[in-house]
Amino acid sequence: MLNTVRFHFGHLYQLFDEEDFTRNLDEFYHNASAKVQESRLWYVQFLVVLAFGEALLAPVRRASNTASWTKYFSRAMSLLPDTTALWQDPLLAIEVLALIALYLHSVDMRDSAYCYIGHAMRVALVEGLHRALPVEQLGEKRVQRCTKIWWTVYILDRKFSSLIGSPASVNDEDVTTVLWDPKSSSEETAALSLHVRITQVITRVLNTVYSANGKLGGAFLHGIRSILHEMTELSRELEEVFAHRFSSSVDTLSGVTTRLTLSCHSCIIVTARPLILSLLWERLSCFEDGDVFRSLSSPVRTLIQACIDSALRSLKILTALRDQNLLESFLPFDLENLFSSFFILSLISAVLPGTLPDQSFRDMAFSLLDEMIARGNRVAQLRRSEIELLEELVQPLIRPETTRPEEDPGLPLIGTTNERGFVAQEQHRGLGPDAEGLGPTPAATVTVVQEEELLFDWRDFGLSLNHMLSATDELNANSLVPGAEDEELPADIWLWGDG
Repeated sequence: MLNTVRFHFGHLYQLFDEEDFTRNLDEFYHNASAKVQESRLWYVQFLVVLAFGEALLAPVRRASNTASWTKYFSRAMSLLPDTTALWQDPLLAIEVLALIALYLHSVDMRDSAYCYIGHAMRVALVEGLHRALPVEQLGEKRVQRCTKIWWTVYILDRKFSSLIGSPASVNDEDVTTVLWDPKSSSEETAALSLHVRITQVITRVLNTVYSANGKLGGAFLHGIRSILHEMTELSRELEEVFAHRFSSSVDTLSGVTTRLTLSCHSCIIVTARPLILSLLWERLSCFEDGDVFRSLSSPVRTLIQACIDSALRSLKILTALRDQNLLESFLPFDLENLFSSFFILSLISAVLPGTLPDQSFRDMAFSLLDEMIARGNRVAQLRRSEIELLEELVQPLIRPETTRPEEDPGLPLIGTTNERGFVAQEQHRGLGPDAEGLGPTPAATVTVVQEEELLFDWRDFGLSLNHMLSATDELNANSLVPGAEDEELPADIWLWGDG
């Protein structure tokens, strides 16, 4: 069961120290009652790990088997010491609180998960884990454990904060904890380091692109350009690291490359989302007033195309994971990526009818949701209902009779031919929806399947990176509109083309 939890967490979340946990586990099996009395907090950690293991092992969640892992988790929560007692072993307390937070988020108790990861973050801050720790005084082993759990809490805190719309609790400028060089460090720390880098970029997207006033003026334009530059550099770094590391089938199946790539695509989607939502309001206004929807400027169309490419590629990666029996049905992140991609593609179809003439993405996404629902994921059922409601609400915008001959929503977008080539290329690589499943369990898949059958090109960012580069070049504000560097630039002047 411990191996199952380790496999699903991979190197991207270092939620407990394996050596320390295994040592305590041996002591527990030797004398359970004595171990529980000695360290009640470790016993809580043990129960939460058991709850994760049972949940991850169950192929389908039903009332009959759900009781086993909820029993472990409920027992763990009843034994969790109060805040004052947690300080007896603060490092273990941070790990336990982070595990509880992830479990709660997995069952869609987001507010509670946010509070628990916030508690873990504050204990970590009090202990100074956000600072570079002295190896000479604490020892290499202790510093490594502190660093791993700090960055794991950092990642989860950022993810949970963004999902409920709260600001980040710690400024990156205040953090001096060492971040390993992914090119020279171990694969374990390299994966965590890359995950942190992606999380930092997403945080900057939320802090710069998502403004409180909701305007798309000079500040928004400047933020978009800055983020695109940073994302382009990050994509290049990831491709360079992926070219030399994480290339084996085990690395691929354990989720290192797939989840990092999905996170990077998610960053592109999150960057474009406020722009697309703004266009949706414009589209609704034109629809209600009977006006013509204006033509979009070239850089805006390029950015939207990058978003489309990332969303489609995310769905294809998730489909391939499903076909390998590796789609997560308990941990929340695959579902979050699926919903984010499906949601943005549905919005784009409403805002720019005809942009996605091939609606096969709907079948692909609904198939993935249905797979999760069939495995007992109730959150997936809720997300499916939300997508269906969205499609119902925007249907009047998509109907052919609502599109006037003179209406030009800036179509077609770039790369229609390239898109067909992209799909064909993915099918050739085994990323299409017809890819064959390879076995019932992840462990069996890794050991039985031939190496060459697993070399999916997860690591290629494809057209998304090309479009980001193009959008970065085109978003030269001075060439778009005079005085575009002015923070008081009219909200949407740079969005529209000349026509």
